[in-house]
This record gives sequence, structure tokens and C-alpha cells, in this order.
Amino acid sequence: MGQRIAWVGLAAAVGCASSVSLVDQDGASVDAALPIDTTVADREPATCPLPVDGPLRTPPTGAGAVVEVDEDIAFGCVLRRDGRIRCRGSGIHGLFADGLDEGSRGNRMVTLPGLDDVRSFDVSAFVGCAVRGDGSVWCWGDNTGGRVHPDLPRRMLLPTRVPGIDGARRVANGVLWMRPCVLLDGGRVHCWGAGVLPPEDEGRAIDVLSLATHVCIRYEGDRARCNVGGDGGVVTLGEGAATQLSAGTSFVCATDRAGSVSCWGYVPPNSRPVPTPADVGVRCATSIASGAFHTCASLTDGTVTCWGDNRYGQRGPGVTDPAPSRVPGIDRVVRVFRTASSSCALRDDGSLWCWGDGPITGYSHPAGLGVPFRVEW
Repeated sequence: MGQRIAWVGLAAAVGCASSVSLVDQDGASVDAALPIDTTVADREPATCPLPVDGPLRTPPTGAGAVVEVDEDIAFGCVLRRDGRIRCRGSGIHGLFADGLDEGSRGNRMVTLPGLDDVRSFDVSAFVGCAVRGDGSVWCWGDNTGGRVHPDLPRRMLLPTRVPGIDGARRVANGVLWMRPCVLLDGGRVHCWGAGVLPPEDEGRAIDVLSLATHVCIRYEGDRARCNVGGDGGVVTLGEGAATQLSAGTSFVCATDRAGSVSCWGYVPPNSRPVPTPADVGVRCATSIASGAFHTCASLTDGTVTCWGDNRYGQRGPGVTDPAPSRVPGIDRVVRVFRTASSSCALRDDGSLWCWGDGPITGYSHPAGLGVPFRVEW
């Protein structure tokens, strides 16, 4: 029998006590240090609702359409269909890739120069990296200690090619911590720098996640395998149990083919690790995305539900309970995106809506902290 997370207490302002615990599906308590075996078969079937005002549409795909969103503590960026990256925030350490180190001043929006054919990108720990159309990887920002690459300058004020990487399809920098990995043509994964080693080859890889405590690879067949640092062993998700993966600072979440969500690691606000995947109680998910200390999921009815920390309004206005709850003021959502202290969602009309208090929102709250509003890019 699988386990689920029982959300206990309130996650109010910083410093307030709060916790999560594990229980059997029948309600019996389970020590959070015990191994957990959660599979697709453990989940009760769910009847997934559709939007009351009609089926979700496919968003427009013009040159300015939003493809990907990512946010670090200093800047947030959007990849558009035309292959260009637009960023908002601070140009500290050369994060605007325009030859300048602005320090921490300013909050402006720019189109990154010299990058016009980007396939995917990732930002983390004052570094941005992008995969270009030819499969090369280019990075900019803070390379202190050679954490991006020892042969590159300490301050990469312009997009700089990472040597020795060809045939890249996706780059994963890490979550608020620089540990670069790339997904290569042919389903191979290459990571470098200090940190957790990637899992051994389990087949053709289709995605990779990197964070301080884990390196996770998703494989064909919707399988996944994660190496966990600190003698945490290996977390394995069988066929159908990992249609998507998402990671925060020290936790990972996965959706299965039924749209149910499991998480493990230090699942906010828990102070004890959840060692292997545990059911968080979210059903009918169509996408998931994690911030530093929270996670959001879009659902089949076009709504968004989030759980975890809410000190920046990233889960909506006035939420104090860490358990999953619906974000008011946003509907007809087809996808949610990874951020840090904000949350963002793409509606089926192609508009991008965000909430919270981070660079992706311009630290702006037109209708109040945590209230979703349309962001122009």
C-alpha cells in the first residue's frame, strides 16, 4: 500500500511552526523515515473535470508566443517562439548578457543580445544557459570558481559557448544552485562540476533535473531514476509513474499517467525528509512546476492548485495552510512554469499570468500580493 502526505499545522509567516507527516491510505500514521513504495496502482481512479465554459484550446503559436519561463532570485526570463529570450530584473554579474555588470541596481526588461535561435534555457544561481539550434550550449553570468566551466571567465558578461558540448537538446542548471547537466541527442545525459552523480544509464533519456540533493533522469516509458546525495540512495519510478518531473531547492515532484502527483525530499514546510515518493493529494494534473519552496499544478478543468510555502504570495492571496489549494483569479490554464518566488501560468488564449513577489512579476502586485495578473513580454 502506498502512502500520502498528511498536511499538519499552518505555514504562516517565517518562523511559525508547521509540518507534514506520512499516513497510510487508510489513515494510519507512518514514520517519515521509513521507505515508501508508491506506484500508479496505489492511486484511486479519479474522474477529471473539464472547464465549465468549454474545452481548453491550443494556445496561439506565433513568433511572440511563450515557450518557457524560468526565474532566479535576481532575474526572470521568458523564451518566445521566435527563439529569443526576454528577461526582467537585475543585470548583476552580467545576467543581461549585454557586456555590463550593473550590480544589484535596477529592475528593467531586456531582450538578451546574441541569442536568436534558442531551443531551451535555464537560469539559476546568477547564471543563465541556453541551448541553441545547432546543439551548442551558451552561458552568461557568474562563473566564480569555474562552476559553469573552469576554462570560462569569472564574469561572463556576454553569451559564451561552453566547450566540449555538442548535440545538446536541453540544459538544466540546477535550482538556486549551479550543477549543470545537459540532455544530448540520442537520449544521453552529461553532467559536470561538483555535486551528485547522475544515475546510471537506464535507457533513452527524455529529460533531466539537477538540484543540490538530487540528479533525476526521466526515460522513455514515463520512468524516472534519481540519485540522492548524502547517502540517500536511489529513487526509482516505474513505467507510467513519471510523465513529468519538477524540482525545488531540495525536493522533487512527479506526475503519473493518471495525473496524480507525488513528491519526496524536503517537501516544504517539512523539516524531515520524505525519503521516497509520497502522494500529495493532487489529482488530474496536466503540468507541474516548482519554485524554491512551493509547487503548482495545472488541472484538467483549467484551474491551478499550489502547495508549500506562501511567504511571497506565490500560492495566492492570504494562504497560510501548506496543503494544496486552488489559486483564485486564474482559469483556462494549459501549463504552469518553474519560478523561484513567483508563479506563472499560460492560459489557452496565449496570455501569461503571474503572481507572487519576484523578478518575473517586476515585484509588482497590481491587485494585491498573490493575485494573478497578466504579464506582458
